[in-house]
Amino acid sequence: DKELKSTKRIKRMRLYAAGPTMNIMVGLICAMIFSWGMMGSLSPVEDGVMVYSLSVDYPAEEGGLEVGMLITDLTLYMNITENNTSNDTFKQLSENGELFNSSSDYDTLDTDLIQRKNISNETFTWLVKVDQNASFTVTHVEVKDYPSFSNGLSGLSNHDRVDIGIYFKGERKTFTNIALEDKYRYTKEEEDKGKGFLGLGVQDPQKIIETLHRPIASADSAGEMGTNLVTYSILLPMNTKMMPFHSPLTDMYKVEGFWSLLGDSTFWFLANTFYYLFWLNILIGIFNTLPSIPLDGGFIFKDTLAAVLKKMGKKISKKKRDRITSIVSITTALSIGFMILFIIFFPRLR
Repeated sequence: DKELKSTKRIKRMRLYAAGPTMNIMVGLICAMIFSWGMMGSLSPVEDGVMVYSLSVDYPAEEGGLEVGMLITDLTLYMNITENNTSNDTFKQLSENGELFNSSSDYDTLDTDLIQRKNISNETFTWLVKVDQNASFTVTHVEVKDYPSFSNGLSGLSNHDRVDIGIYFKGERKTFTNIALEDKYRYTKEEEDKGKGFLGLGVQDPQKIIETLHRPIASADSAGEMGTNLVTYSILLPMNTKMMPFHSPLTDMYKVEGFWSLLGDSTFWFLANTFYYLFWLNILIGIFNTLPSIPLDGGFIFKDTLAAVLKKMGKKISKKKRDRITSIVSITTALSIGFMILFIIFFPRLR
């Protein structure tokens, strides 16, 4: 009789475990198709960085840039005299840029230089109208990735200006003569006084795809690996800028290899489908294992607790064991439910 009851309990627990296990297995299969298969076939159509966020009432937003634009190049106009630039910075700018004096050189600023440095007509008009004693460097920066973008802007002050070349929804455009803001206005940090500030956040499209393709292998540390798994695998659907995958984000990538046979529209539809199948199945599977009735994990927890009580407390009556098991199971379920509600609503109440 005891052996029969034990066998029934084991079969019942296996039945309870089957649901979450199936959800997790389906989720992992969909994750492999999405990540290793589909994301591995993508590559950026252009080098550059994607505008991910914009600060309202700051130069980038006021200049007309939008979230989703791909910044491909920068033309920097740095006023040496007005900013009292250090000799070291001046030397660096002279080597990397093209130095000219607005009072004498603008008449001889030939067409070749204008084209070579991507000087826009609007910014050139501004250059020749400023203080006749000012000297400038004009530096063109091809934005390959985040470091090239960040390094290009690092030496600018709030008196400088910039032209920004972008790729957006299959078209190229240049936003010209954008005057930088004082970074101190944004950060309120003394060390930022006088530094140039555009007011935008960017992400590297290549980095996004590498992380989605290989969230573990692409990480340089355990901390980064954890961040990748949480941010891109679990919390990604909360990011409306990216999910579901849509234009202009999808316009930044071209599909290569086997998946290119589907066409762009079908590819991105399937990518979204497999991702959400992975996400929903994993979350449902994990949620279903919680030791809370009426979830499968709750029944497994209740049966396990009853078996432990029976083995440890042989003198305890069956009625009392059932009562203890019910009380512990209900208390655990209510505690888990309270914690979930607390996590969801406490930040909003605070």
